[in-house]
Amino acid sequence: MEKYFKLFSNCILVKGIKRSIICDVQKQNFYLIPNTLYNILKEKKYKTKKISKLYKIFPNQTSTIEEYFSFLLKNNLIILSESKKILNNFPKLDKKFEIPNIISNAILDFRDKIYDYQIIIEQLDELLCKELILRFFSVIDIKVIYQVIEFVDKSNISNFELLLPYCSDINENNINELISKSNKISKIYIHSLLKEQKENVIKSDNTTIIFTKQKIDNSSYCGFISPEYFQVNHEMLLQSFNFNNCLYKKIGIDENGKIKNCPAMNNSFGNVNNICLQEIIKKKDYKKKWFLNKEKIEVCKLCEFRYICSDCRAFLKDPDNIYSQPAKCTYNPYIAKWEGEEDYIPVEEIGTYNKKGKFIIKEEYINSLIND
Repeated sequence: MEKYFKLFSNCILVKGIKRSIICDVQKQNFYLIPNTLYNILKEKKYKTKKISKLYKIFPNQTSTIEEYFSFLLKNNLIILSESKKILNNFPKLDKKFEIPNIISNAILDFRDKIYDYQIIIEQLDELLCKELILRFFSVIDIKVIYQVIEFVDKSNISNFELLLPYCSDINENNINELISKSNKISKIYIHSLLKEQKENVIKSDNTTIIFTKQKIDNSSYCGFISPEYFQVNHEMLLQSFNFNNCLYKKIGIDENGKIKNCPAMNNSFGNVNNICLQEIIKKKDYKKKWFLNKEKIEVCKLCEFRYICSDCRAFLKDPDNIYSQPAKCTYNPYIAKWEGEEDYIPVEEIGTYNKKGKFIIKEEYINSLIND
């Protein structure tokens, strides 16, 4: 073809050690591509050439080049033009990311004893928090839940989720009543169903209700990584470029009232009974983990999915290394395989962390794993 090509601005290239992806944030979808196609779309020596010129640059790969551009056009990922100037008029994606809120989201955990949630929600309001997750690990009086919902509904929080254990008070009528008390509830998880009960998902206009047998009785039920949890959207990618996409501007309070970056983390910065949230977020140590983006995380920084995958710092493969790969990730970017796929090898088998926290591949694997 005697035309120039350009990847649409809403299509973000992410290179992995074995393969790459194109993230289409407009369609909220991603496409796996070989690293050779990534290079053609990314490197100046290729992307400034007409397609016909590429055939001459890769004389033995004519059919492959044809397949590449057929794929790109079919999925509406590129635009073609006879004029390079026209393509240059398409603006580049601004990768800056800013949130005006002092705290954007919070997680509050509860068990038998409920700390003063009203004071906490009032403090979150002062911090301009807009998203809230309330997790209950033990059965609680339905009347108390009504009170909590009513108080949250009067706050400036715009969206919140509820996790509740199954009990006799949790039935369709009561759940509908919960929803009717607030238009801010986006999700309700009813966990720990009885064996004879069926799992189910009910969706209404504004709220999704999930019934699961999964027993969620502590804060460890998070940090899972799999394609079903990927988020391909503008905000997720931009946040991942710049910050930790799980902890940035987050605050967590565990079941004992300890204030943390996340309730599942060990490090506490105080207790809600003797310090206010405004004092906590002034501490440099508290904000430190906000800036651990995927480019700083070992193994993850070589993964093609790093910008659409949530990054957990609570559960790490090397607990003593804050830059370690998430413990609940079962993907090996060095071989581009998930656990359960044929010839899968766990990351831990092919390398180790040195004293400086850097992941080092064992010598016997270097050539066989990295070569594309």
